[in-house]
Amino acid sequence: MYKKILLIILFVCIGVLEAYDKNDKLEILIMGKASKYIKWKDDNSKNFTITILNNPYENLFEETFSNKKINKKPIKIKYINDVDELNTTNVLYIPISDKKNLPKILKKIKNKDILTVSKIKGFAQRGGIMQIYFLTQKVKLKINLNKSLKNNLKISSSLLKISDVVNRGKK
Repeated sequence: MYKKILLIILFVCIGVLEAYDKNDKLEILIMGKASKYIKWKDDNSKNFTITILNNPYENLFEETFSNKKINKKPIKIKYINDVDELNTTNVLYIPISDKKNLPKILKKIKNKDILTVSKIKGFAQRGGIMQIYFLTQKVKLKINLNKSLKNNLKISSSLLKISDVVNRGKK
């Protein structure tokens, strides 16, 4: 009897872990796809750089973007443990574990040409640019349009149409 219950619990846990991995992979894929619909004002770099703060995904970014391009540029993945280590990047991914540090992080990169991405609840309303979240097993985006304009990022109307847009104000 106990062995059957233990076996059922084990299968349920494995299913949850597999779903967790699929959601992480999907989140990273969506971030890459959405980046193709954004133009950076002065981007003369030879690579498209994605920087991950306090990487929660081991090598999932490398696996996802290996030999891929965004905006006709090869993708370069960088990892940092503190926002003070950040130099040039196109995208900064901020994990949920940095929720408490969000005001400091956003202040440090204020008005820089950086697309900030996270799945922190309320991220777009708190000054981030792109929040990825799941609602009824569907991936959704929230975009802070005002913040993207301040950061000199032009987001395609195609991407805005499929996103929940917050802060539609002018620069």
